[in-house]
Amino acid sequence: MGRPNEPAREASEKSTKRTPRTSSRADNNSVVSVPAAKPVVEAAQDIAPTNCAQVAPSRPGLSNSGNPVLTKLAEYESVCGGAFADHSMFFAGMPADMSQVADQASYVAGVLRQYANYGIKPMVVLEPQKGMDLHAYAGGAFDEPMQAYFAVLKNAGITDTTIGQWVLFPEANIPEWGNTNPNDYAANVTRTAQMLKGNFPAAKVLLMLDSKTYPSDDAAYLQGKYASLVPYVQNIPKGLVDSFGLQGFPWAAPANTNWDSLDDAAVFLNHSMAEEAARVLGTSNVWFNTGSYNVYYANSPDQRVVVTTERRQATMRGVTSQITALKNKGFNVSVNIFAEDKSAVSEARDWSYWPAGNPSASSHVEIFKRFIADMNNSSISVGIYDSTK
Repeated sequence: MGRPNEPAREASEKSTKRTPRTSSRADNNSVVSVPAAKPVVEAAQDIAPTNCAQVAPSRPGLSNSGNPVLTKLAEYESVCGGAFADHSMFFAGMPADMSQVADQASYVAGVLRQYANYGIKPMVVLEPQKGMDLHAYAGGAFDEPMQAYFAVLKNAGITDTTIGQWVLFPEANIPEWGNTNPNDYAANVTRTAQMLKGNFPAAKVLLMLDSKTYPSDDAAYLQGKYASLVPYVQNIPKGLVDSFGLQGFPWAAPANTNWDSLDDAAVFLNHSMAEEAARVLGTSNVWFNTGSYNVYYANSPDQRVVVTTERRQATMRGVTSQITALKNKGFNVSVNIFAEDKSAVSEARDWSYWPAGNPSASSHVEIFKRFIADMNNSSISVGIYDSTK
């Protein structure tokens, strides 16, 4: 789903006390090695104020767009002193039958037009519905509503210029959708990408797999492994996918326990996993979906964890290192930062860098600005997801 909202995942990390060891998996003679987690050492130096804007001015009218993601982007542009985001993510559902096609496609068409009005590249995260039979999808059971869905978009005036980037079957290697079978995933991506590009040849097809893979029936997230993602991409035709995406987030051990947190991006966002998968797909484009927490277990006083400014900055330095390492290998790299405050919902985690509408209330604003500045300096395009009011 493009965002860290699997509330059962803590069970997995508690069961292993969050001390992952070096793991590797060979597929087609390829091996990805993930190092054992290292504790993040808190930096002693102050976090200096940073200018994170590019030369582009802020986009006028964003705050009145009526779209929660675009409205929030105006606040980020105010903090940075100008436009910095190359793209922005939003979520869309897949129709399960013909009765759902018109409403779902019309909604997406409207959002795509909004993004076009403000000159922002859309990243459409296209999610299956809970309970959708993804094995049946692989056999063509949902071809009719999906073909109709893309036809409605076209009839609504969406063109190759405005269709944007589409992330198909996100997080397919975690139990979120009830099926983590690599063969079904490859077939589903192939079918959907071909339908999308059949209607919009210039559309960009993106993938996004989690850095940790689970069995389909592991609803409690107890059996995850950092393993090669090659099985998920090896049967997708080369040239069909435009960019491979890797998702990974840090994890906080509950307070008052002796478990180890995971703040090491070399484990939760290991760039070699993305590199290997991208090479198998035949693409030189990779994107990352990541972030860092401010508060974990927000609604549990006995477990609540509030990260220090220094520790969070160190985590984001590690994220920067993973992203730039792949850039330095000749890949075209981009990143999306998930920065939404989810502390008031069941997830109970705050991924934001300041309280909504009040950047001056948090020292973490400089962590965000430093990261954006580092990406700008490395010519790495950035997107942001946050719809907090």
